[in-house]
Amino acid sequence: MGSELSKRYDVDKDATGSGGHGYQWKSYQATRKKDGLEVSVFVFEKASLEKQLRNQKSLFEKVVLTARRDVATLANLAGIERRQLEKVRAAAAGPTSLRDAMASAALGVGTAVATASRKAPPGCLQLIETLESRQAIVFVGERVACSLGNALHKTWPGVSSDKNVQWRDHTFTTAEVARGAASLADALQALKGAGGLIQRAHLGVSPESIWLTKTGDWRLGGFGLALSIPAGQYGVASPYFATEGAIGGELTGEPRLEYTSPELTKNGDRVAAPACDVFSLGCVLWEVFTGSKALQGCDNLYGHRSACSRLQQLDPSQLPSLIRDAVSRSLAVHPQSRLDAAALRGCPLFHAPAVAALKELDALPSRDPSLAAAFLGNLTSMLDAEKADVEYRECFTDRTLLIVVLPSLDACVRAQPKLCAPAAPALLACAARLDARAFRKSIQPILERFLVDAAGPQAVLAVVEHATLLLDRADAAWAAKRVVDALARALRDDAGPRLRDAALRQLASSDVLDAVIAKASIAARNGVSSRVSTDLVPAVCRCVASKTCALATRVTAHKALAAALDRPPATPPEVLMRVVLPALRDSVRLVHGQPALAMCVLGCFDLVAKRLPEQSRILRDVLPSLIPLLDEKALNARQFDMVAGRVEAMLASAIQARRGELDSPSSVQPRMSAPDPFRATPSPPQEKF
Repeated sequence: MGSELSKRYDVDKDATGSGGHGYQWKSYQATRKKDGLEVSVFVFEKASLEKQLRNQKSLFEKVVLTARRDVATLANLAGIERRQLEKVRAAAAGPTSLRDAMASAALGVGTAVATASRKAPPGCLQLIETLESRQAIVFVGERVACSLGNALHKTWPGVSSDKNVQWRDHTFTTAEVARGAASLADALQALKGAGGLIQRAHLGVSPESIWLTKTGDWRLGGFGLALSIPAGQYGVASPYFATEGAIGGELTGEPRLEYTSPELTKNGDRVAAPACDVFSLGCVLWEVFTGSKALQGCDNLYGHRSACSRLQQLDPSQLPSLIRDAVSRSLAVHPQSRLDAAALRGCPLFHAPAVAALKELDALPSRDPSLAAAFLGNLTSMLDAEKADVEYRECFTDRTLLIVVLPSLDACVRAQPKLCAPAAPALLACAARLDARAFRKSIQPILERFLVDAAGPQAVLAVVEHATLLLDRADAAWAAKRVVDALARALRDDAGPRLRDAALRQLASSDVLDAVIAKASIAARNGVSSRVSTDLVPAVCRCVASKTCALATRVTAHKALAAALDRPPATPPEVLMRVVLPALRDSVRLVHGQPALAMCVLGCFDLVAKRLPEQSRILRDVLPSLIPLLDEKALNARQFDMVAGRVEAMLASAIQARRGELDSPSSVQPRMSAPDPFRATPSPPQEKF
């Protein structure tokens, strides 16, 4: 796309959307090199337009002027001074003809740049910087997906068929439309001005001038037809539709008649005012909600006037109940009867809890931490698929979760890592709603930030408590590493009791442990090492031998250890000897007066004895540690018999194994009869003197 642009941005080759006057603006996804900021590059190709209007020079110049005014208004809203824009245009002008310039890059020699210094008003497309060359008009703005015209009309001029597949067959939900319309109402209210500021009438509000952000919110662009209104005046004389035969279309330099207010086409004085934009927005909302245009057959001025006369025949029952009155009053023929932008912003649908939640998500990264935490707590209950109200279930569709909720949660924890804890339950509620494919693509990367030390124990607790869900959704390599890491972290010495107990309960559960082992096995086959034996078992053993853990915690730890020892793959002998047995010996010393704990210790010793490769180690390492349990006074008769039975069984097994070794033909030493201890030992012969 040219040298100046490529110095600062990595720009995709293919356009993802098109919009603006006549769909002449193409949007390309890009990333700013210095900080990784995701943006869109908007390109108006003069050369392409000249081909379309080969024999219509005056119309070509009119449409190019419209594009320049579009950028100029956005630049003004973003704080780019007029003199900077003049420098851009001067640098872009030159003796080289447009046709000659087509042979060079779109943004080659003669490119100039102007950069924004403030944010655009709410609901308006945010411009970052603007460029212009002899071949193209270009500006960089916030990341967008496509225009509303692309998604609503299924019209994609200049966009390849494999781009933005998710928007090509999209059906807008009521909450999505309400959220977007509320943003546009904010934009119109800001354009109207306050405190003596100059007002602006957009006059080009249509699906083509509305851009959809990557999170599905709506942004007002297409300012090429906008007019400034001095402070204190209602409106200004409209320069549009000056001739009776004028038509409003895609490449006319005039507003689209299907979205034009009646006062702009009536005979006599035609006044352009902010009320015109409210009417246009009403037409857009009618079309989105009903699938048909409020103004039909607007091929020329006569057709437009005729369509306006039929507005009273529209059936408002086709609209959602909470927005019927607002849309009907926005489509009033007389401007005095029409809602203004502020009144439209007060529409009940825009303030419904589900819509308010979606709007709040947009601003979540910049919210005060305490307010953000409170909202995230409420959001979790909204996302509960089983308990949430019907309104929330209809609002938070899978698509909404993917393009609105998850990006907002990601941006939130990036901006404020301390919010990982309150955001974790909401994130995991999304995980419960989405399938494994969506989880791996959209949620796994976000969860990475929840598992770092800076995230805090509460975030890790949420992950641990939902271990079953994560193991079910995540791919094997991620689960074998990250879930095991989270469980091991929860068992560290500096972990709190609640976190430690939650991890032990999960590991004592057969479902969780079996899932961990299964994922680890798959990961091992794919070349990813698992650390179940090296990380989890030692961590559990520390809890087994801990003097500070509560009795219930230690009992659960023994159950978790027993569950790990009782499942394949077998714990390596070196881990049994180096880690498990010392922990159990320490645990025996802490049994006093706790028969339940004694039984847990006995069970673990029994499992260790069965997995030792050499029976001789039972005699040396296991039985000596079990003997003190025989002297435990808190055991009842049944419990004592269990301990004694296991000691006798282990001893018998070890003796039998040893006898087998001695009776083996390969034994080097012959078996000797045991000496009689009561038989006198013969005296050595006496020496005679």
